[in-house]
Amino acid sequence: QNNIQPILPYLRTGSGVTSAATHVIFYHIADSKEVIRLNASGQEIKTRLYTFRLHVINRKLSDSKSIENLLIQDVNYRLKLVWEDENSVSYKLSNGEKYTVDLLKYVPELF
Repeated sequence: QNNIQPILPYLRTGSGVTSAATHVIFYHIADSKEVIRLNASGQEIKTRLYTFRLHVINRKLSDSKSIENLLIQDVNYRLKLVWEDENSVSYKLSNGEKYTVDLLKYVPELF
């Protein structure tokens, strides 16, 4: 209580902290690159594509894991994470597509 400890001190872009009764999840931007896309009129536009990495913390164990093998990419640099149930979180991309991640599949040791 009242003690803040850096979980991943070498990362400076951690964001999107979402907590549940037993777990906390957040992301950081693992990579970004410039890409060319076509807009609605068929013109080429330059934009950035961001790759996100999720990190899960078990509040009772004070243990954390990074999810390395889940590819989340979007042209928006913010990702809103929402707990769906005690084992799953969802996120919505800027194009409106919604995805649910079963955390038991990626970090079962934290559950």
